[in-house]
Amino acid sequence: MGPPSPGTGGWYLNPASGQPTWRPAAPAPVPTRRRSTKLVAAVVVGSVVGLAVLAFAATTIVGLVAGDDAEKEPVAAPAPVATAAVTPSPTPLRNARLTQYDYERGKCYFWPFVNDPTPDVDEVPCSEPHLFESVADEPIDLSADFSTIAPYPSVSDWWAISARLCQQTVEAYLGHSIDPHGRIKIEPIIPVLEGWVLGEREMTCGVRVSSSHPRDPVSYVSTGSAKDLDQSRVWEPGVCLNAEGIPLLCEYEHVYVAVGDVVLPGVPGSAPPSDEQQGELIETSCAERAREFFGPSFQELELENLGVMWYPITRDGWEFGNRTISCLIGYVNADGTPRVTTGDPRRGRPA
Repeated sequence: MGPPSPGTGGWYLNPASGQPTWRPAAPAPVPTRRRSTKLVAAVVVGSVVGLAVLAFAATTIVGLVAGDDAEKEPVAAPAPVATAAVTPSPTPLRNARLTQYDYERGKCYFWPFVNDPTPDVDEVPCSEPHLFESVADEPIDLSADFSTIAPYPSVSDWWAISARLCQQTVEAYLGHSIDPHGRIKIEPIIPVLEGWVLGEREMTCGVRVSSSHPRDPVSYVSTGSAKDLDQSRVWEPGVCLNAEGIPLLCEYEHVYVAVGDVVLPGVPGSAPPSDEQQGELIETSCAERAREFFGPSFQELELENLGVMWYPITRDGWEFGNRTISCLIGYVNADGTPRVTTGDPRRGRPA
């Protein structure tokens, strides 16, 4: 698969096939000249799973990818790819101890991330790192839908069950709808297979807030209550992310690094800007954030195929009040597909 001509469109990761797919760019006004840029778009769909907890997310990313040294007229970002249905993660680790705890509405909980057969569940202040925030005092009884001889649901089945039965309770707890592309994720605690065979049919609904901090990739902890935050997907400068948008330490394999935030103008009730308009507002600001992060020599870094990217705010997200975008530096191959790297991006050429 050879690289496309600059300015003709962008690559996106097809969630159905898992393969990079080329899509022509949509016609739009040409923005201000920028050095060495061509456009790229990607779709990544992912979820985080911890023990018996499922979390689901769908994300879209667009951006500008640095090319050769010759100046070219960039084109506007391609029209957004239709977001596919959220794909659940591989089968999660499950633990019977989690289903035996009495969770309370508005309380947050933490347990060891190690594969402990009997982890202790601790109630902690939501201002401290935690793995689960309960949205109800009582679990949901699934026995009306699943008899004692019903087969154990697959991961995709559990995703559908939690979306159908938890979303209303979660949104009542939050006081607003969930942005499907935002930081708040429905996260149920489900029976393990052994408990299911013995007739356990209860599911506890909760939420998790995607962390803005670098974490060990097996922890997935949150800090702060989901009731008190902007749902925008943002990360602190210097945080590295994998292809699913999960923040982790840069020593682990990653494809993006956050370099700073941009707040879009817009009063409550205002019409959301299109992706093209967002690009016009964000492009210069994200380049400035990148220069602040890497230093004045950002444009002269010997990093081929380095891109300034961002997750656009969706129409629903705009209506939910999201106004903040994190600028990301992404690593890509010559054909525009994501490239995995390791190490601190500020210390020369990545591995």
